[in-house]
Amino acid sequence: MNLLKMSLLLSVALLSQECLAHICVNTSSNYKMFGSVLRSGALARGHELAFQDSHFLDHRQFAAETDADLAKQIENMSSGSCSIILGLFTSRECLIAGPIFKKNKLIGISSSCGHNNIKEFSPFLYTIIPPVSEFSDKISKYLGEKNDTGEIFVLYQPTDVYSATSFNLFKSKYKKAFVEVPIESDGQFDVNKFSKNKNGMITLVFFTYPLPSAKILVTLSDNHIISKNSTILGASCWTFDVSVFRPIRSILEKARDVLATDVLDWNQVKNSKFVADFNKKYNRDPLTIEILTYDVTLLSINCYKKSLIKSEYNINLFQNCMINTQHKGVAGSYSFNVGSPFAKRPLYLTHFLDRMQK
Repeated sequence: MNLLKMSLLLSVALLSQECLAHICVNTSSNYKMFGSVLRSGALARGHELAFQDSHFLDHRQFAAETDADLAKQIENMSSGSCSIILGLFTSRECLIAGPIFKKNKLIGISSSCGHNNIKEFSPFLYTIIPPVSEFSDKISKYLGEKNDTGEIFVLYQPTDVYSATSFNLFKSKYKKAFVEVPIESDGQFDVNKFSKNKNGMITLVFFTYPLPSAKILVTLSDNHIISKNSTILGASCWTFDVSVFRPIRSILEKARDVLATDVLDWNQVKNSKFVADFNKKYNRDPLTIEILTYDVTLLSINCYKKSLIKSEYNINLFQNCMINTQHKGVAGSYSFNVGSPFAKRPLYLTHFLDRMQK
């Protein structure tokens, strides 16, 4: 009988330990955004550092190979093994996970999803960046105030959710003439669209992820389209992983200027303790995505701790923490409005080559 009691107590203890993993992190390699297993390791690094710095043990990792697998795993987590889910990076992932969060009353927090439609899943899905519409507005406003843009070419991928949405939002705002350059899923496009203006001033506006953007830039360079007569406006996601562009830095240096929208002011962030410690440990500057995943993890830990009543997690207290607190991270201060999943924070136009120093 004593042996049976001990077995039951051990089973209960193990079950309780399993259920204590209240913050769960998706560590799936995201080839669409980052292009390689090596670079996609950056997706987990910010989470890991935040857990270490906070001495927070109540977490675990999971990985999904396909969209269906991601949906299935999140669905299974509604049993109580996870209460807060991190590690959703693309708008596609958030749009897949959002309905499950809402149905099962789970909390998901992203460091980089920006699709405007994820507002449908509030208050169960949050993202610490503004919606893509604000990034598109930033580019539209910049172009509207410039007198020396020359001919404007806008490159986007119709088959990609993030790219197509960003482009359509830009198109609805920017009323001056521009040339649409649709990019196929394999990165191919009609180079002849640029043939009429090889020697004149041009502006290249990208609404594509880093990996396809790098391939496009190589093709443009091979066709002598990038020169001191050209200005490049990178997509908002370019700053998330500048390492994709380091092998083609010489191509970017041919342009008159290379800008990209960013959620952080690098001139301030580069002097932070986090960047100094990161440099000491890894001998390089952190990627924007590493900074944002660090911030989103600290946010989750802070609100999780505030949501406990006698060691029991309370989702209402967690949601109150999200919307009633001015949050501060390495990337700057931000907050949330009731009914919106998007962080309220300023956007910046970054000189992209400055972010590629280390």
